[in-house]
Amino acid sequence: MESTYFAKATLVKLNFEVNRHGINQFVLRFQNFDGGFGGQGHSTLASTYYAIKTLNLIGYQSPHLGRVATYLSAREQDWDIQYLEHLFWLMGGLKALDMSVHQKERAERFVLDCQHPSGGFARSRNIGIATLEYTHYAVKILKYMAVI
Repeated sequence: MESTYFAKATLVKLNFEVNRHGINQFVLRFQNFDGGFGGQGHSTLASTYYAIKTLNLIGYQSPHLGRVATYLSAREQDWDIQYLEHLFWLMGGLKALDMSVHQKERAERFVLDCQHPSGGFARSRNIGIATLEYTHYAVKILKYMAVI
């Protein structure tokens, strides 16, 4: 899904015409019973996030996206977040669907716990070095939640 999203985003920026219906059909092939997206019947936050972003790029609106909302809500409730990128994909997916974040304080606390004394952010609370990538994720999460 990530490659599909970035390819489509690049084509849009270059003003190339694309087969929106074909992209839509391709992406929806990866939607699973639980409403999320991923290969071999296994939904992931990453695949779901990039699928939503791709469908948004082509202007696709569908009742299928209601099932995605159910998947994301369940993932937020389960809160099996170990890494900053997982929270980024979850928050980004909720934001892309104009959904509210119900565990805002918990998400903010997780992000701030990933911050190092240097000011940057690491992948997780307990281990990792601060990198530009994870700092980007942290800033975007905080922005999604309108904390900054």
